[in-house]
Amino acid sequence: MNILITGGSGFLGNQIAKLLSKKNNIFIYDIKKNYKEDKIKFIKGNILEKKLKKIITKFKINVLLHFAATLGVKNTENNPHKVLDINIKGTFNVLNSVKNSNVKKIIFASSSEVYGDRYKIDVTEDLLPSPKSLYAHSKIVGEELIKAYCKLYKIKINIIRFFNVCGISQRDDFVITRFAKQIKENKQVTIYGDGSQIRSFCHVKDASEAVKKLLNSKVSNEVFNIGNNNYPIKIIELAKKMIKKSNKKIKIKKINFNKSDRSAKREIYFRIPNISKAKKLLNFNPKVSLNKIIDEVFS
Repeated sequence: MNILITGGSGFLGNQIAKLLSKKNNIFIYDIKKNYKEDKIKFIKGNILEKKLKKIITKFKINVLLHFAATLGVKNTENNPHKVLDINIKGTFNVLNSVKNSNVKKIIFASSSEVYGDRYKIDVTEDLLPSPKSLYAHSKIVGEELIKAYCKLYKIKINIIRFFNVCGISQRDDFVITRFAKQIKENKQVTIYGDGSQIRSFCHVKDASEAVKKLLNSKVSNEVFNIGNNNYPIKIIELAKKMIKKSNKKIKIKKINFNKSDRSAKREIYFRIPNISKAKKLLNFNPKVSLNKIIDEVFS
């Protein structure tokens, strides 16, 4: 297949590109290049640019993975207009670029953020969204735009709501890599609030494998939770676990939300995915444990 990945230079997009390049022609469309892969063609561009349509036509793209987005808590809170431009206007331009092309399938990267805070509720795909942030709102709009467009133009779609994807090359403003950086630098490990937030982390290799399975399946027009629900943990316990792994005497510092770049109103305290649908329809079974994830960031 000729596959175009918007945002393919990003943490998750990059891993997916490498995985899919073994048996497909991969084209990356992004504002920057951060890897060297002879099998992957990089095209510099912004998803707001009209040239995207010409590229899709020129390279006879038949599958599009739309992963380009503005993300990250601090980034999205501090740049609300950029969130609207990239995540909504950008998605709209991507869809216009696909119209009347060879593209027959689109996979859209959404987020678990769309569910909001559903404490102790089984977070299945049929749960109504309850967004707490502008970023989450933008992802919901993106999902609905894609559903409407692809129904109109008879393009097969699938939407993935990713839950806390992580790995060694992730930016250090995400929690596991941030903790690892602080510990390596012998600094206090900082947590927001009391650390009672519950997360369940999914290694980027498992998340990428899920995309591959979905791409190779006949399943279409579905929404999937992709994550790892096997190792839920409170953030304060995660900090303790990582400090213990380091064999260092590092202290934990609790930061009040009012004194951080985060908001208590925006914070999600419970986030564990139900992945039974992905297990059933895609045979998706995440393999990388939390212990292995922590071992990797300290390797």
